[in-house]
Amino acid sequence: HQYRAVNTVTFMETSINLPELTEPTCEGESNRRYYTGDSSNVVSLRTETLAGEIKLSQGPVSNIVVNVLESAYTSLLSSVQTNFFSNDGWGWVVTSENGSSSESTPSTTNGPSTGTSHHLNTTIGNNQCLASDMSIIIPEDAPYTHVTAFTHQGDIHLNNININSKLKVKTNGGIVHGDLTINSDSKLSITSEWSEITLEVERTLDFEGNEKLRVLLVGFAGNYDVETAPGKTLLVTGDMVTPTTGSYSSEQGYVGFAGLTTSIKITATCDVEVAFFHDSDTATVDLQMQNYNVPARRTSYICTNIELPAQTDSHIIRIDPIIDQSAVLHHMVLFTCDSAQEARDPWDCSDMDPECTSMLYVWAVGGSNFYLPEQAGFPMGPSGTQYAILQIHYDNPDHLANVWDSSGFRVYYTPNLREYDAGILEIGTMNITIPAGEEAYTVGNVYEGCPSECSTQNIPEDTELTVFASMLHAHLAGRQIYTQHFRQSNNQTVKIEDLNNNPYYDFNVQAYDLFNPPKSIQPGDSLVTYCVYNTEDRTDTTYFGLSTAEEMCFNYVAYYPLAPWAYCIGASKHIAYCDDVTIVNSW
Repeated sequence: HQYRAVNTVTFMETSINLPELTEPTCEGESNRRYYTGDSSNVVSLRTETLAGEIKLSQGPVSNIVVNVLESAYTSLLSSVQTNFFSNDGWGWVVTSENGSSSESTPSTTNGPSTGTSHHLNTTIGNNQCLASDMSIIIPEDAPYTHVTAFTHQGDIHLNNININSKLKVKTNGGIVHGDLTINSDSKLSITSEWSEITLEVERTLDFEGNEKLRVLLVGFAGNYDVETAPGKTLLVTGDMVTPTTGSYSSEQGYVGFAGLTTSIKITATCDVEVAFFHDSDTATVDLQMQNYNVPARRTSYICTNIELPAQTDSHIIRIDPIIDQSAVLHHMVLFTCDSAQEARDPWDCSDMDPECTSMLYVWAVGGSNFYLPEQAGFPMGPSGTQYAILQIHYDNPDHLANVWDSSGFRVYYTPNLREYDAGILEIGTMNITIPAGEEAYTVGNVYEGCPSECSTQNIPEDTELTVFASMLHAHLAGRQIYTQHFRQSNNQTVKIEDLNNNPYYDFNVQAYDLFNPPKSIQPGDSLVTYCVYNTEDRTDTTYFGLSTAEEMCFNYVAYYPLAPWAYCIGASKHIAYCDDVTIVNSW
């Protein structure tokens, strides 16, 4: 096309020589304003251009423009589409396609009225010429406005839009630059060079009204400068990040290499989290409950089917919790399924398909973002997880009746596969009976542990599992959790360093402990998890159960390479469950 810098496009080992450029000819207008007017009812906007320029700006009759590529080669392209979604869920779709401009619709410059639900189709050009522009007002006082803009080769200009909820922009070969205001006070300014870059900005409020600003930059290399108000938290994470100066509420540094001219500056008034990924193919997907009305009872385990972007093999490299109604949220689990599940509304998890019991990831109260090591990722796609269920344990002790929740996970994934597949192994015991009035009552014994037979049959000979993280889990009475680790040496069983040990367990702070250096599990190793409880404030016996008033005792171990077991729990002196029933003689 007219912006082309090369004459050859290479797909794998096949080269295609493009023909000489010919001047495009079009019937009618080469630029068409196909939506303008009051958009106060629009809460979500998506614009996409194949090689043009997108401008987003704030204010009445703002210059939010999509200039789509005018080219003799748009026969390679099918359409360009802009989607609008209103509060009532109905949508408007405007599509520009190859065809005759004389048949273009709508012919009016006025946009659809409130409540319009039919599709609006715009057809421009009968010589594969495609061009149009769009103008729209983003309401200054719309607190839930979402904006998403993609351009394949063009630039994205940000003209001081006030983003109250979420912005995502992406270019596969242009630049992103401009200024943003977040919730009328926090500021963001970015300049980027010609590159593949994605910028996501999201403002969230938790149940208590605490504000957080999340910024994600994929494919960015350059300088960063982040500052927030005193007393607020700041976290900068990601790949190839080098801090140079900083304090609790400010940090400066660079991503990639020093001396680049690209930069991002964030000045905030709330908690801030900034993440950088150098892999430009990194993408995100949100896996959530969809505004679910939490039952007005103490304990509910609710499940919902999850659609994964699993068309091609990918590795999940990071998982963030999306915490909506924290007052009733206890823990969340992603379970993998062997096959697609029937579409249905969220349901009680007691009816969960038994083929969906392998755990992909677990989060509990107090947990934060989870990063996998650069060598490994959770497998997703045809060779990994394609189908999943999100399970959320709601703890509603006050029996609140009007709580609507959209909690879940934000998953970061890449098609650039890492060296190893990773997995989660659950070890612990369900044999829990704790008398009332106990100061320090210990649960667990070797017969309820993970025996050497299980590690021998699941870990290939002359290899080992690398353990890079572990999360210990109990409920309100838990005071200490630890996993003893035994290894065979010279025909003897030797106790080595604990796989994890938290002598000050706190139900409200359940996070993965990262091991640096990592630990290992070898064939023939055995593992036993113990929990210590305090029931001095109780008058009845406490048993194993799902409610927070009941108890659990588990260690969730993150490791690589992936082995064919999801759990390892002893049932008796001679029987253990490590996915299959295993006969035990080693104790």
